[in-house]
Order: sequence, then C-alpha cells, then structure tokens
Amino acid sequence: MDGVEHRHPVPAHSLQRRRARRGALAAGDIPLGVLASSSIAPHVKSGRARVLAVTMAKRSRLNPEWPTLQEEGVKDVDASNWTALFAPKGTPQPIIDKLNAEVVKILNMPDVKERFAGGGVDTIPSSAAELDARTKTDLARFRTIVEQANIRPD
Repeated sequence: MDGVEHRHPVPAHSLQRRRARRGALAAGDIPLGVLASSSIAPHVKSGRARVLAVTMAKRSRLNPEWPTLQEEGVKDVDASNWTALFAPKGTPQPIIDKLNAEVVKILNMPDVKERFAGGGVDTIPSSAAELDARTKTDLARFRTIVEQANIRPD
C-alpha cells in the first residue's frame, strides 16, 4: 500500500494499550507506569500524574526537575525513547551525509525545536556514526537483559 515491506508490523492494539495505560495511570486505576515523558506530560501538567524518576542516565533538558532512577538509587539504568531516520543498507555515503546534514539543520531550527518541546520531546540531532554506535550499544544492552531474564516471545 505505501511501497514499504513491513516484515515486523506493530500490532494494531499496541497503541490502544498504551493509551489505556496512560489513562489508567491518570485515573488512579494503576499505581505505577513506565511511559514516555512526552505521552504522560499532559497528565503531569494537569496534576493527575506525577513523575517519580526518568530512566535516562541524565536529567531531561526539558524537565530538569525530574530525577533519574540512578539518582534515586537504581544503578545502571539508562534507557530512553528515541527516533531515528534509517536508510537502506548500501545507500551511498554522500546521500546519507546529505540527508543527515539536512535533518540536523531542520532539527536545530528554533521553531522545530519549540514544536517538539511542546510535545515533551527533546531533539538531539546526531551523525550517522553516532546513530550506529547508539543502535549497537542499545541492541547489546537489551539483548543481555532479554537473555538474563529468559524472555521468550509468546
């Protein structure tokens, strides 16, 4: 339909479950949740939810009053939501460099940063090499967690 081959489609119900979890937390139906700061921010601003800590190693630039789990005594926690632009394997480096330069330029525009910040998202542009390193680090970290916890797909 969109010209993209979807090998691992996201179940349609996952968005509904995330929305339900946010609503349940805000309503007081569940006592605790691990949610993206951008998705819970409206409930925090309204006073229906409060942030105990963030899972990043450093405090959020957008909400520096929120402590980290590491500051609260939970060691070695460093996880955050991030979004990246990927290109197919074999894409020529000059094309990757041009795309990266344009995306970084856009993400550094004050009005773009402000719009993202309004939704609770901090833009952190990076290079292709930095993205590659981050991807490899996160994959290794989460692979270890999955193996140690003996997590298996249903």
